[in-house]
Amino acid sequence: MLSVPVHLALDAAARRAPGAPAATDHRCALDYAALAELSRRFSGWLWERGLRPGDRVVARAESSVDFLALLHGALRLGVTLVPVHVQTRPYQLLPLIADADPALVLAFDAEIPDLAGAGAKVVGINQAWGEAAHTPARTETDETIPEAPAFLLYTSGSSSQPKAVVCSHRQVGTALAAVAEQLRYRADDVVFGRLPLAFDYGLYQILLCANAGAHLVLADHATNAELLPMMRDAGATVLPVVPTLGRMAVALARRGTQVDTLRLITNTGEALTRADQVGLRKAFPNAELAPMYGLTECKRVSIRPPTAVDLPTDSVGPPLPGTQVAILDEQGNPLPRNQTGQIVVLGPHVADGYWRAPGPTRERFATCVATGRRVLFTGDHGHLDEHGELVIGGRLDDVFKNSGVRVSGSEIEAAAADIPGVRAAALVRPPGKAGPLLWAEGEIEPAEVLRELRLRLEPAKVPARCQVLPSLPTTANGKLDRKQLLARASEESA
Repeated sequence: MLSVPVHLALDAAARRAPGAPAATDHRCALDYAALAELSRRFSGWLWERGLRPGDRVVARAESSVDFLALLHGALRLGVTLVPVHVQTRPYQLLPLIADADPALVLAFDAEIPDLAGAGAKVVGINQAWGEAAHTPARTETDETIPEAPAFLLYTSGSSSQPKAVVCSHRQVGTALAAVAEQLRYRADDVVFGRLPLAFDYGLYQILLCANAGAHLVLADHATNAELLPMMRDAGATVLPVVPTLGRMAVALARRGTQVDTLRLITNTGEALTRADQVGLRKAFPNAELAPMYGLTECKRVSIRPPTAVDLPTDSVGPPLPGTQVAILDEQGNPLPRNQTGQIVVLGPHVADGYWRAPGPTRERFATCVATGRRVLFTGDHGHLDEHGELVIGGRLDDVFKNSGVRVSGSEIEAAAADIPGVRAAALVRPPGKAGPLLWAEGEIEPAEVLRELRLRLEPAKVPARCQVLPSLPTTANGKLDRKQLLARASEESA
């Protein structure tokens, strides 16, 4: 568990081991004493810019030690950080900035003219990094209010309107403590950070490393071919992955680059298929695997304890200590073990809701009719098995009826991914009468995919159409881009 508040974790790590490596990017490396000092300079720079506790700062979450220092500086000052992906364009930034209502925006220099009308102070990132490095350190640490927002984390959804999860210091600290207790990062760990830092899975690597005193290697800039050599040269021991990154690492390992130091692979954001798990175990035989399940709205729900046995598995582990999970039917009634329904979550790590969005907050963070308590309705379906471990079935909106048979898109995707020659699969249902379309990634004929599916599924669950691509599109966070596949399917159905 955390021994100090989140905003003081970096200072605690610096006191324990000031000379230990803290963070490395493509330009430089900092030990814990230097990172703590730089964070105090960022705190001073924000103060000189007029920011006070409760103000918001929108910042490009580039993979740099400067961004890490900014994050820790904002935490210690009580300023709410709003990280945005480096690939976010001005067209997307403007509504986000209008929604966040920040006191300061840190943008790439080329975008400043486009953001001039945003209504907030706008500073180029290079200017900010340079000024902060030469600002006197602010040694005072404000008394952070536990219920005050530490982060606003914007999530993608079905609506084009921006929607941010309000993550309070209390919620972040509780979630961080629970995850840290299960994953047990160590002071001698080297965490290989390939994930975007605007993605909460990537963002929390900063906090987990500070809590443990581990070394975070930021590798977002690396080309795919450089990944495993960089991991080997860094002596990486921990690798957080989404499926696309995991598959890439497996493919590169098959070409001969070995990373014998890797001891732990974690996964969330999107589940690893059984084939993914087998591939990772073969490519990195010294590493244990920890499948996890979570949402930005509560950070993490469950973690399967790291293991190298009993794999592959569909389980994402038992609920975290202090977390309660219930499976509800369509009427909101609790279901027994091994029966599938909507996953709802109750616990101190559940966020307070969405920023300035009372309607969506009431819908998602609602009252359970069975218990009368406020819970998070995840929108995912699954079940608790006989051991109390959670098994995820997919999104509620991927369940539909075909010829009177209840069909799960996730079940079809899992069956497709089991076919030799298929690396990944995604089922989308465009509007109209054309029916669902299965997209597969690999070097295989669509007709063969459908033929193999008929050997694995009952006839009503086999889609009539299949398309195969060399690679399925992904979002900026490395997740499967279902919106793009749906758009392509809709065009083909038109």
